[in-house]
Amino acid sequence: MPDKAHETVRALIRARQSAVEDLRRRRQAISSMMLRHGWVFAGKKTWGALHGHWLRA
Repeated sequence: MPDKAHETVRALIRARQSAVEDLRRRRQAISSMMLRHGWVFAGKKTWGALHGHWLRA
């Protein structure tokens, strides 16, 4: 049986995994919506600084 400290760390890891998955889903939804509207980023790497600048413009 894990002690309280181990259980706390495990809960933190599960929360982080959930947040990462949520971010991935939201990025995919935004990318899909932009593609449906014909908005294509011409740069090489999405979700970086240049992509964020392009999204805000």
